[in-house]
Amino acid sequence: MIENRTDTGAAVACGLRRPTAPRWLRRAGWLYRRIRGLLALSMLILIVLVFTPLTGTLQGLLDVTGPPQAADYIVCLGGEDERLIWAAELFKQGYAPKVIVSNIGGPALVMKSRMEGMGVPSDCLIVDAASRNTGDHPTCIAALEGIDPGAHRFLIVTHLEHSRRAAACFRKGGYAHLSVFAGRPSTKQEGPLTARNWRARVMIGPTLAYEYTALLKYWLQGKI
Repeated sequence: MIENRTDTGAAVACGLRRPTAPRWLRRAGWLYRRIRGLLALSMLILIVLVFTPLTGTLQGLLDVTGPPQAADYIVCLGGEDERLIWAAELFKQGYAPKVIVSNIGGPALVMKSRMEGMGVPSDCLIVDAASRNTGDHPTCIAALEGIDPGAHRFLIVTHLEHSRRAAACFRKGGYAHLSVFAGRPSTKQEGPLTARNWRARVMIGPTLAYEYTALLKYWLQGKI
């Protein structure tokens, strides 16, 4: 034992050190530990979201929809074909005399054509073809002839998980009278749809992640 200490001391005295791993190998080890930690955290989050009521709670927080209300304009936001069906049904049921389809360029014209095919007269359709994303809808619709965000009533048609971000953007844009409809009962009436089974919670996960990330982004950008 004494001889080993003496040898070590002698090695130190002579300026000798134990060999160290190359820098690239140390960096690889650091990266491996970080990735392993992130994977473990992701797995924990996934387990919590799939096997606890948290997913339903997160979905419910995004829901600001309700039963359709009478309005001056039905506003169908681009993105999902189901919204066209809901907007056409609302028009036929007399909730508003005009329908605004809001999207960008060609897709907006396609929306108009499909609405006509569902029985909405062409002269009852208004096209906003300048909205690239959710944040654009309020400004671009307000620029349409005859639209008064502060005075007119608007019935926004979108999906449940998108409803909070859409409504927040419209309110930020000065729309004083609006309601949001998602083609089905609100989670406040029937409870979160994701609470029914674990498969539904898995399927809705990416949508929730996207919406909450978008809400944070829009808040930082001052859009909501």
